[in-house]
Amino acid sequence: MEPSDVPSGQPAERTSAIKVTGLALGNALVVAVLDNLDVSCVVKVVARSVEKLTLDKTSASLNVGDKDHLTASVSPSDATDQVIRWFSDDETVVTVAGAVVTALKAGTATVTASCGNCTASCVYTVSNIDPVSASVDKPSLELTETETEIVNMTILPENVTLKDVVWKSSDETVARVEFLD
Repeated sequence: MEPSDVPSGQPAERTSAIKVTGLALGNALVVAVLDNLDVSCVVKVVARSVEKLTLDKTSASLNVGDKDHLTASVSPSDATDQVIRWFSDDETVVTVAGAVVTALKAGTATVTASCGNCTASCVYTVSNIDPVSASVDKPSLELTETETEIVNMTILPENVTLKDVVWKSSDETVARVEFLD
């Protein structure tokens, strides 16, 4: 055993005391020697467990295609293992990578963070983005028989959650429409 920085020469009638500080996980034997006597203390430095995990929000609303970032807080702040694991209970609605949540389709899903024996959750409600306006690039056409023309529709906003678009002719014997892939 190497000599330590603990002062020696304490009078025998007094109690000798030291302060032991854990520095790293593991075991150490602390020994005090007095003439031909020795006493020891087994020191086991253990991991500081996570006692509480919280998220910056417990619910949120997103539109399809939106992203959100969750912030997790571990208590105590000096807990040994602060690795946070993330998962979604419905990855068809939202996915989570790290703390970034991505909305995929309308619905509800819960994102859960876990650290040690603690968990915290945020419920996401995802909505479709409804169209606000639609227009065609050719509001009027003049065609001869058998002539064809392509008409394009623009839907706003650009990030609208597209639903089935149905094109119809009021008289299929005059003008027929075909959907282009």
